[in-house]
Amino acid sequence: MPVEETLEEESLLINKKLNETPFMNGAKRRDRHDIVVDILKTARGGIKKTNLMHKAKLSHTQLKLYLYVLNENGLLENSNGLFKTTMKGQKFVKVFESLDLLVLP
Repeated sequence: MPVEETLEEESLLINKKLNETPFMNGAKRRDRHDIVVDILKTARGGIKKTNLMHKAKLSHTQLKLYLYVLNENGLLENSNGLFKTTMKGQKFVKVFESLDLLVLP
């Protein structure tokens, strides 16, 4: 095997290791859209803020920001401390999931 191929393979391996954190165990990081969909799916039947924070695996600060944005855009509603996904939010989840199927791995 030529030295150039060995160095290239080693470089790829190092880059792969650098992109993985010890806590992720090779798992992909979630982007904003994935987090929004997680929140909307979790809140379908109504859920309190603390439970939503734990199930969506977000900090309190992160959750507050997402709840504000989702509420302002009509995807989530707050009724007496219970957060619930609106019809618009449910449509968003369906569209996102159908688009997600089209993306190649």
